[in-house]
Amino acid sequence: MNGSPSPLRRGVRGEVLSDQESANTMSHHKTSASYWLSLFLTLCLSFTTTTVASADDVKLSFVFLGCNRIQHKDWKIIQKDDPSSANLPQLKQTFTDIAGLKQKPSMLFFTGDLVLNLADDDGTTLKGQLDAWADLYKKSPINGKLRLVPFTGNHEVLRKLKEEDDEEVPNKHCGPVFTKWLKKSGFDTFANAANGPTAGHPKDDHLVDDQSELTYSFDVGDIHFVVINTDTLSDVVDPKTKHPYAGWIPYNWIEKDVEAAQANKKTSAIFLLGHKPIQRHPHHEEDAIVNEGDYKLGNKLVKLFAANDKVRAYLCAHEHLWQCDTFDKAPKVYQVIAGNGGSQLNSKWKPNGGTFYGFSQINVYASGKVGLTNYKRALPPPPQKYFEGTPVAPKPALPDPEQVLFSGS
Repeated sequence: MNGSPSPLRRGVRGEVLSDQESANTMSHHKTSASYWLSLFLTLCLSFTTTTVASADDVKLSFVFLGCNRIQHKDWKIIQKDDPSSANLPQLKQTFTDIAGLKQKPSMLFFTGDLVLNLADDDGTTLKGQLDAWADLYKKSPINGKLRLVPFTGNHEVLRKLKEEDDEEVPNKHCGPVFTKWLKKSGFDTFANAANGPTAGHPKDDHLVDDQSELTYSFDVGDIHFVVINTDTLSDVVDPKTKHPYAGWIPYNWIEKDVEAAQANKKTSAIFLLGHKPIQRHPHHEEDAIVNEGDYKLGNKLVKLFAANDKVRAYLCAHEHLWQCDTFDKAPKVYQVIAGNGGSQLNSKWKPNGGTFYGFSQINVYASGKVGLTNYKRALPPPPQKYFEGTPVAPKPALPDPEQVLFSGS
């Protein structure tokens, strides 16, 4: 009512305020409310910005490459100076390049064909070459700075029936030699868990010896890795060679392992690594994982990848080239062939800009994003041979822009 007195207004201590004092107090409260709202919004924005930035942080980084050994005819000439049979100039430059990466990797996967071997012996040739290779690595700038994870290629576990023949068959002596070398050299960080398949287990994989440290799996944080010996010794005979198949894999063990990782709520991504490709390059010069007759092992792997959406990529080598592409029947999963580590390159490979040596790096981000960077190094100029370091020494490999393999959840 117009004639009624105004209600009493009190301050924070309970004192009675005049109309003017009351007005001043209300104005102060409005100013304070405005201040606190502004501060609240600023903090919210800051929190949001910090969250977005942290989502781009790299939570795991690793590098991989394969196929650095040189040709037999070339090794014959220089083996006194190079008992490892590695392409020394390229290998040493790669070690130096990895040591200088801005994003430091925690692991280096060497995806097979570290050495030449293929000798039809009891593993003596393999042992000598591997020991010399280990000596090289231990003098490198990355020794002790990351975990080296070397595994078998065909040159580590197969043999040639005739030196001049291209036909390769399993050598039963070489698997045990390789695992002993891993332990002796301290390269068995993950292999020593020995959680892989063994003779007769799983039964349908037809294994005749212990493969538990050649094919195995492990976790780094929430990332699951599966390492595969793509020339596993089995009792299944190839009708063409009358010997056990080259290119055999323990598919049933792999299937169970991948499905278990897929079902594990703590696992966010799965990477598989092997030497031989599953899907052939259009200009391939080498074989792939067995995929013929009753043994469509390659097709089974691709089907497995398509059915498990945590699988991000299969990383391999064997073909002496570099390629990154998705599987035809698993279009969300990539096959990366990084067989350009230093071996004589595939003569049919003609990439834009010319052929190159190098290595690859994968970064897994906190957001779940997976990025791939291809590091490229020019070949020696003719007439200098591919394994020679003079008169032109290898230059540091330069990165292509990062390619996103998976955009994140």
